Amino acid sequence: MAPTFLHYLTLANPKVDSSESKEGDPTKIPRVYGPHDCKLWADVTWENLEATFGEALRQEAHDHITRDVDDAASVKTDVLEEASVITLIETWNQKVVQRALHGTRDILIKNQLKGPLSRGVIYFAKNDGEGHMRCERGNVQRPDWCVYQKKPAEKKVRFDNIVPGECKPAKKWKSEWINSDDERLKKKARKALQQITKYMYLGKTRYGFIISEEELVPVRLSMFYRQKDALEGRVVAEHREQQIADTSEVYGEGDEPYNPHSPGIPLEAGQTLGAPFINPGNRIRLLLEYCQIPWAASGIGSLTVNLTLWWLPLLAVQNSSIKGTDTYTSLGEMARGGSPEFKEQEQRDKVDNNTTLAQTSTRKRRAETQAYPITRSKSRNSMHRGQGDKPVAKRTRQALFGGYPGGSQGETDSESMLTQSFASSHASSSGPRRATRKNKGNLGGSFTSIPSTTQSAEGHASFASSFQSG
Repeated sequence: MAPTFLHYLTLANPKVDSSESKEGDPTKIPRVYGPHDCKLWADVTWENLEATFGEALRQEAHDHITRDVDDAASVKTDVLEEASVITLIETWNQKVVQRALHGTRDILIKNQLKGPLSRGVIYFAKNDGEGHMRCERGNVQRPDWCVYQKKPAEKKVRFDNIVPGECKPAKKWKSEWINSDDERLKKKARKALQQITKYMYLGKTRYGFIISEEELVPVRLSMFYRQKDALEGRVVAEHREQQIADTSEVYGEGDEPYNPHSPGIPLEAGQTLGAPFINPGNRIRLLLEYCQIPWAASGIGSLTVNLTLWWLPLLAVQNSSIKGTDTYTSLGEMARGGSPEFKEQEQRDKVDNNTTLAQTSTRKRRAETQAYPITRSKSRNSMHRGQGDKPVAKRTRQALFGGYPGGSQGETDSESMLTQSFASSHASSSGPRRATRKNKGNLGGSFTSIPSTTQSAEGHASFASSFQSG
């Protein structure tokens, strides 16, 4: 009898030597999108996988998927830095997972996933450009790993990355640091989580992972609304006092001061919020669920690294859109989807795009003003432009935005609409429009500026009540 797919996916991983790996910090991203809060992803269990895909996994794998781990001498198992982890995963795990995805495809199309798998073959690969994405400024973002679907005759070179992944050496990242009492370790964990959250949010997918030579950490992203302003103000005020008291202990030389107006994400020097979270009127928060799969796990009955990496793409092809916290279908149910889309997010994206264009339009007008600066003549009572002798009036708000309800007479309809959108989106904020070095940083002992117990009771519950499970 031929070995099954389950047999191959639960083989032990090669033993790794990371004794020469150096300690350090994960990449600090300049533009932060979350997470605002984290919690354990309790749904990732052997029982749920067995209930949904156990039959397919127990089918015979007629093609030899991979050699036994004892024959892995050619695999580079010395981990020195992040590139070493990428090489290890590419040489061992990626090959096993990809062959298992191909091998189970026909079985799953016949029995369970005909619709999702008919959209194309699933590829799990090191990201060489196929899984890049862009931020709202148009800058290319490059996760280490990607999962995408491609039809045999398709000639595209870029695809939707439905499960972005990041590699980190274990001396720079461990999931146990997320709730560490050591603030230095917690900062390291925060940087890694901010990076994978950025890829998931920009890629508009709920699934992702971080992998090292010691563990695989699958993650899932969801949205919830912030608490009511009155409750939030009271709790933040109490929490702020403790944060300010601990400033000298947590922040070192060169770090940014605590910002009481920050919307709940701890920032470091040089970091700013991405859209729409930089908008003071934004109500959306991101929750990241995570769990831990040990590198050493092996054998049937255990979730292994390869088995979980095979599972995540099959979840993503069914539905990968980011939805409301506590509305996702249980991983133990085969029929997935049905929960409503997060409509407010679509509206926020439109508002943010309009705001960005309006800010660009305003900067252009200021640049035009500076091109012809106002100078003072020998007579102290006359003002004139450097390019001519005609007297000019002081530039007022009317001159910038027009003296008519829809803008100036020479302003187009689209410019008028953008100007109004820009003004209205900032009307509710009493703070500055742009972050400065004095208000970028946010000191946080946890991933939220509000205790998570209150957030779960108020923020998550109020959101979940407005959506049906699905």
